[in-house]
Amino acid sequence: MKLLNVRYPVILTPAEDGYDVFIPGFNTNTKGGSREEAVEMALASIEMEALFMYDDHSSLPAPVGDETIFLEEGQILEHVVAEVPKEDY
Repeated sequence: MKLLNVRYPVILTPAEDGYDVFIPGFNTNTKGGSREEAVEMALASIEMEALFMYDDHSSLPAPVGDETIFLEEGQILEHVVAEVPKEDY
């Protein structure tokens, strides 16, 4: 299996216990106790979901363009570079 580096946006929302994270495209959430941990959790979530999708022969979502993301007050846009399987089926 070949891996590709793909840059995905993630949205961080400050919370009492750290940061809540939404990952557009994958339509999934995670969280972290600090900003750094939240970004690490987002990266791990993307890579894990990508492997599940690859195993199921599902197409991976393309990264959502920043211009389509609308942030609410206090939200932070970050990006992670995830290693995802190259579809070869």
